[in-house]
Amino acid sequence: MKAVKGTRSPGRGKMFNCGLKNYRFDVKINANLAFSGEICPLTGEAKRSILVSMIRNNNQKAQEKPSPISQEEAMLWEMQADMCQTLANPKRLQILNLLKEGELSVGAMVQALGVAKANLSQHLGVMRQKGILLSRREGTTIYYRLGTPHIAEACKIMRLVLLEALTARGELSRSLLLTEKMDAEGE
Repeated sequence: MKAVKGTRSPGRGKMFNCGLKNYRFDVKINANLAFSGEICPLTGEAKRSILVSMIRNNNQKAQEKPSPISQEEAMLWEMQADMCQTLANPKRLQILNLLKEGELSVGAMVQALGVAKANLSQHLGVMRQKGILLSRREGTTIYYRLGTPHIAEACKIMRLVLLEALTARGELSRSLLLTEKMDAEGE
């Protein structure tokens, strides 16, 4: 039997031409591995053989190791991990939640969070150094805002993921989840 060669047909799966003696058999395989073919003199066993070799070939490709990531990609993953580590603090997440509405002074955040100014300043400094927050000074008052609105979006998405997981396990009331979702849609 000759080798099976495949060509892609848009929207119709993969078409395989198999030459056997003087006969030709066109096999179409869709994503569910169902196949159909034009009427030809091939027996059911020949069709089965073609399908089995195509599946084996597909499995061999699936077992191949993925290509190594580039240095740039590795560096980006490192930066993302570093960013996540910076945000892995409940107080910092509360600060981001406060700042999603806009710029606030350090004094306003101290009152809203109920933390010592020194402790808050430490958190703000770390997040400013990582580019998560931006600051400006007006006289003796320092104001902070988010470096990008995408940070607030990422936190909101993660919070919804956690609320859904907790709700699925029955550890959180459905009413709290609905309230959070309505708040998220209203923004």
